[in-house]
Amino acid sequence: MSLFGGLYVGKSGLQTSQNALNTVAHNLSNQNTTGYVRQQVAMTDTYYNTISTTKAISNSQTGDGVRYSEVRHIRDYFLDMKYREESGRFSFYETSYSTTLEIEDILGELDGAAFKNSLEGLWTAMEELAKTPSDSTYMSMLVSKASSFVQNATSVYQSFIEYQNNLNLQVKDMVDEINAIGSRIDELNKKIAVIETGGIEKANDLRDERDLLIDTLAGYGNITYSEDLNSRVTVRFNGNDFVTTSGAYKMELLQDNETGFYTPYWEQNAVKSKDENGNEVIDISVAHVFKMTETISTDAGTDVGGLRALLLARGDHVANYQDLTSNMTQNKLDALKMTALEYNKDPKGNESKYYNDNIANSLMMNIEAEFDNLVHAVVTKVNQVIADNCDPKSGYLCNEDGTPMQLFLKASYQPYEKVTYKTEADATSYIASNPGEFNDNGVYSVSKGLEYKIKAYNNTKDRVTYTIDFTLTKTDNKWTIDPLTDDELAKLHGTYVH
Repeated sequence: MSLFGGLYVGKSGLQTSQNALNTVAHNLSNQNTTGYVRQQVAMTDTYYNTISTTKAISNSQTGDGVRYSEVRHIRDYFLDMKYREESGRFSFYETSYSTTLEIEDILGELDGAAFKNSLEGLWTAMEELAKTPSDSTYMSMLVSKASSFVQNATSVYQSFIEYQNNLNLQVKDMVDEINAIGSRIDELNKKIAVIETGGIEKANDLRDERDLLIDTLAGYGNITYSEDLNSRVTVRFNGNDFVTTSGAYKMELLQDNETGFYTPYWEQNAVKSKDENGNEVIDISVAHVFKMTETISTDAGTDVGGLRALLLARGDHVANYQDLTSNMTQNKLDALKMTALEYNKDPKGNESKYYNDNIANSLMMNIEAEFDNLVHAVVTKVNQVIADNCDPKSGYLCNEDGTPMQLFLKASYQPYEKVTYKTEADATSYIASNPGEFNDNGVYSVSKGLEYKIKAYNNTKDRVTYTIDFTLTKTDNKWTIDPLTDDELAKLHGTYVH
C-alpha cells in the first residue's frame, strides 16, 4: 500500500467515527423529544483493491478502510404492533371509565347523594302521612318533598343530556383530529419516499413523526398498517382504507336533524343522489365507520379505540323509560318500523333484542332509560295510591268533582276525568298510568285517548241491566217514538250513572 493509500484508510476511519459521534450527539439532544427513536450508525468495510494476481496463489489485496453504511432506526416493529393494539384497547376502556365517573358525579353518589336523599325524603313524608292521613302539616310536607324530588330528578336528567351533548362534541373533535392525522401521514409518505428513493439516506426524523402519528391514531380506533418498497405506509382504520399510496381518505360526519348527534362515515363509501327538489341526499347505510350493534369483545377486536367508546357511551338519542322493553308503546314501534315480536326477540328467540342491540351498550342511554323508568315508576305508583284511596263521599284525596287528586302531573297531560261507569273508569285509569302511549311529542293526544276508550267499550265484558221506557204517540194513524230523555239516552250509550 502506498503512503497515500494508508492515509486514505486512516481518513475513512476518522470520518466514519465522526459521523457516529454526531449520531450519538443527536440521540442525546433528542432524549426528551416526544416520539424520537434512538439511531445507530452501521459501519462496513470498503471494497478491497487487488494489487496482483498469481495463479494457484491467492490474490494480493489491500483494504480501503471503513465506510458509513446507514443510520439504523432502532425500533422493534413487533412491539410497535402490540403497543398500538393495546393502546387502542386502553383508550376504549379509559373513555368508558371516565363516562362512568361522570355519571356517578351527576347522581351525587360521591358528594352527598342529593337525588338519593330526595327520594328517601319523599318516602319518609309518605310514611308520616300514612300515620296521620288527615294532618294538613304532613300533607304539606309530602307536597314539599315531592316538589324537591321532581326538581332533583329533572336536574339529574338534564345533566345527563348535557353530558351526552358534550360527548357528541368530543366525537366531532376526534374525527377532525383523525382526518388531520391521515393528511399528515400522507404528506410524510411523500417526503420520506423522495429522500429514501436513492437508497443512500434514511429519513429517520420524518419516520419518527410518522410513527408517532400512527401511535396516536391507534388510540382512536382499530388500525392495521404496512410499508411498501417505496417507504410509503398504508393504513386501514377499522377495516376500511384510510391512508393509501394515492392519498388519504376522509372520515365525514352526518348530523341528525332531531338529536344533533354526529355519525361518522366514509366519504368514499357513501351513496349520493338528488331528491325531487334537487337537494343532495346522502345514504350512509353501507358507509358507517362502526357497526354499533356489534357485541363488545376482545376476541372480535370490537373493544378498541376511543372513537368507538365515545359513540357507544353517547348513543344515538336521548333515552327514556319507553326505551325499556316493558314500556314500549305502539308509537315507538311504528317509529322503529318494528313489530312487538321483532322488538322483544331476535331470530333465535332471545329476549330484549332492541334493548340489547341499541340501548344496553350505551352508558348514557342505559342510565337515562333506567333513571327515567325509576322516576316514572315512583310518580305513577304514588298517583295510583292516591287514586285508590280517593273517597268521593268524604272528599278525602279527591278534587271537588270527585276525581282523584294527583301529586304528580305530567306536563301537557290532562288530569283524571270524572268517573261515570266501570269501563270508563278502567280506561281512564289505564290512560293515566300509561301516558306515553297517548302522547304525540310529549303532548297528550285526545284522539288517541278516545280511540282507546271506544275500543274498551267494544271489548267490555261487563253487563248492566237497565229498564228503558219508551213512549209512543199516534198521529194520523202513525205511531212515532217520543223524544228520549237524557237518562234514557245515557242508558243506550252506556254512560248512565248507576
